[in-house]
Amino acid sequence: MSDISFTGLGSGIDTASMIDALMSVEKRPIERLETKQNLVLQKKKAFQSFNTLISGLQTSSQRLAKSETFQTLQTSMEPNKTLAASVNRGASTGSYTIEVLQTATAEQLSSSTFGDRLDQLNLSGNLLINGVGIEIKAEDSLLDINNKINKSQSGVSASVVSVSSDDHRLLVTSNKTGAAGINLIEAGSGNLLDQLGFTNGIVSNKHIISDGLESDTFASRTSFVSNNLNLSGIQSGTVQIGGATLNLNLATQSLSDISEAINTADIAGVTASVQEVDVDGQTTYKLQIHGTQSLIDDNNVLQKLGLLEANKDSSRVLQTGQDAQFKVNNIDITRSSNTVSDVINGVTLNLKSTNASTEEAPVQLRIEENLDLVKSSVSDFVEKYNTVRGFISSQFTYDAETQASGLLFGDSSLRSVQTQIQRVLSGVISGLEGDFDTLVSIGITTDRAGLLTADTTKLNQALEADIDQVAEIFLGKGRSTDSNIRFVNFTEETKAGSYNVNLTAAAEQATVSGNGIINSSSGINSDEILTFTDLGSNRTAEVLLSAGDQIDEIVSKINSELHSRISEIHTSDVGNFAASGSAITRDTTFGDVANADVQTGDTIKINATSHDGRSVSTTYTITATNTVDDFLNTIENLLNNEVSVAIDSGGRLVVTDQIAGDSDLAVSIETNNEGGGSLNFGALTTSTVGRSQLYINASNDGGQLKLTHENHGSDYGFRVLSNRSIGGSTGIGTTLVEDFGVDVAGTIDGEVATGEGRYLTGDSGNTNTDGLRVQANLTAEELSTQGSAQGAIRTTFGFAEQVDRLMDSFLDSVNGSLTRRVKSFTNEDKRIQSQIERIELRLEQVEFRYKNMFLAMERAISQFNSQGSFLSNQLSIMNNSQWGQKS
Repeated sequence: MSDISFTGLGSGIDTASMIDALMSVEKRPIERLETKQNLVLQKKKAFQSFNTLISGLQTSSQRLAKSETFQTLQTSMEPNKTLAASVNRGASTGSYTIEVLQTATAEQLSSSTFGDRLDQLNLSGNLLINGVGIEIKAEDSLLDINNKINKSQSGVSASVVSVSSDDHRLLVTSNKTGAAGINLIEAGSGNLLDQLGFTNGIVSNKHIISDGLESDTFASRTSFVSNNLNLSGIQSGTVQIGGATLNLNLATQSLSDISEAINTADIAGVTASVQEVDVDGQTTYKLQIHGTQSLIDDNNVLQKLGLLEANKDSSRVLQTGQDAQFKVNNIDITRSSNTVSDVINGVTLNLKSTNASTEEAPVQLRIEENLDLVKSSVSDFVEKYNTVRGFISSQFTYDAETQASGLLFGDSSLRSVQTQIQRVLSGVISGLEGDFDTLVSIGITTDRAGLLTADTTKLNQALEADIDQVAEIFLGKGRSTDSNIRFVNFTEETKAGSYNVNLTAAAEQATVSGNGIINSSSGINSDEILTFTDLGSNRTAEVLLSAGDQIDEIVSKINSELHSRISEIHTSDVGNFAASGSAITRDTTFGDVANADVQTGDTIKINATSHDGRSVSTTYTITATNTVDDFLNTIENLLNNEVSVAIDSGGRLVVTDQIAGDSDLAVSIETNNEGGGSLNFGALTTSTVGRSQLYINASNDGGQLKLTHENHGSDYGFRVLSNRSIGGSTGIGTTLVEDFGVDVAGTIDGEVATGEGRYLTGDSGNTNTDGLRVQANLTAEELSTQGSAQGAIRTTFGFAEQVDRLMDSFLDSVNGSLTRRVKSFTNEDKRIQSQIERIELRLEQVEFRYKNMFLAMERAISQFNSQGSFLSNQLSIMNNSQWGQKS
């Protein structure tokens, strides 16, 4: 307390200054703590800045760890409207001149005009569209035919277009472009195509060859033709070939049988043969007739074979299917699609328009190697590393004379970061083939200051010599030593190394087989219904089989039904009728609806949910001239024309989802009848459930029906049930049959792994294989033969991958070492602040005590002064009194 001075103890004492001086001494511990706190905050800020630099290095390393960075080929051409081009790793450098003469289009056909979409057409027969059979019944409407075509998966899309209230047409559009167009065949004995208006009644030769004709292609040369085409009804006829009469029956004859029948008929100069043809990698067969082009059909037998065809009505061809025609370096090329990937190796062309229509010169396309992205990525990595290294070096400086050092001098976390990064970048990537396995080998070296330097000449030489190998020293990769095991991917938790794969079970598909062989000549004894349920999606389907169906036809019917997509249909439970007593139609005015007493201004509330689950609503107001057609169009417009709405023969609303597949479609109609009427459409309920395909395949297993789920694993299974007992049927029987697949099982590196279908993944928490994922592509039989040991998976992590992982270990939001370091400063700051606040609280009490002490002192001094003044006065009085007596 020697530094405290007092000016006096009289009434002039400055007690406030004295208290301030005392408190200043008391606050010295706070000042020391604030100095320490400021240093902590400075270090925290420095570490936050350092973490930003580390994050930048990670971003740079992630770019180098992506294979896309090393895909250096690129297309170069002037901006144009004619074509676009893309390139992949399989391409070669080069220059090409491309001229587009004609783009490919998809054929589109229109039927003739029909008065209503929902009226039965009284047309029956069978059609073949692109080889897929479709049965049309007398009670079918235009909309029914539309739905059957879309369900058939015949490679076309159908839609009903309403030109007016009494002009409805069926449009059929090929799903593929090309001159092949839509293959329409009259598959029955009548003229259904003519009646629908697609053809004009004229029949001509279809596939003309130099000395004769050839048929369409078929999947089998020995199966009955009708089985190949999934046809029913009359399949026989008496035809003429080269003037000779032959009886042909497609239900009992194969292509080989028909060829033999022609040859044994001994037609002068005429021979027949079956030729094998490869179509898109699949073996198909066609019948060739040599020596004549003179054919006369009966019951459309020769049309079904594809030797003859009904000519399309030119007025009904809305768009002709045509191939793309173009030139590459003046070589004429034709393709059925505008997307062309098999002309220039590794290059995909997208033909948009012709040069004539764009008025552009032929396009000059160059495929060039552009190493700029790789080099800039390497340069950025070097720069980001050097920035990190420079920061660390600046913190570790020390001046002996001034004894000044970096703010983070000697920090162990900083030194650990430096050591770990150096260890990675100075290492060797083992297991790589070739000359490049270190950074030094591609020209990246470390100078005396610890900074990276890139020798651009050496780096360029390495990239030009083998860019794929250069990529490997940066990327993370996995390889398998066994052809049945495929590396899929790994996670940040997977360690690099070589790991043995041992399997105890192979993945299997759910499989059900019929009990017994189906009679090869008579087929099944009676009509049969198979009911399927996919247990993964809960989708159901029924397959209707007919007595006499043979194994190939059964397989075809099952696959056709299960692989089709069904449109959902909702039908109201109340019908409305006109005053005449007939069901209302689209042309009926609301005033003509019987017993409804509809008034102008009445409203109808429409609430709906679209195919994809969007909720929409609107209110329709009836006017004096409104027809039912106006109301139906309102519903269609509300749902973006994704539905068609019609009135059936019972006056009921029918709402059909135009998008096939699983659907959330829902429609409710609320008639408010403000005018006192009783209009009622009732409730719309699901009459046909929309569904996507069931991934179940049927096959002919030596005459036995075999059903197999497409996917492997325990998540995929199905049920099947027949309405017929086993004898003389498909052999499924009336007892529900159910099966699930089996997941692959085994270990990787002896560590636990979980199977999911064919995929085996190292469990979370594994020391080495956490997240390592492989695919086991072998059957149970192959596993039994080969044994459990299935080679090894070798994972290698290049420099960029390793740095990325290392940065993760620094920056992880929970366990990152640098994250924890910043948190430690935060905690230290809080601890010091808490100490300061406790001292400040105590000092408030000390100051209060000082003030009380000085207040008491002031009071005491004041009292002493008062007493002194009193005594002085008394003495003065006494003295005056004594002097007065003497005088």
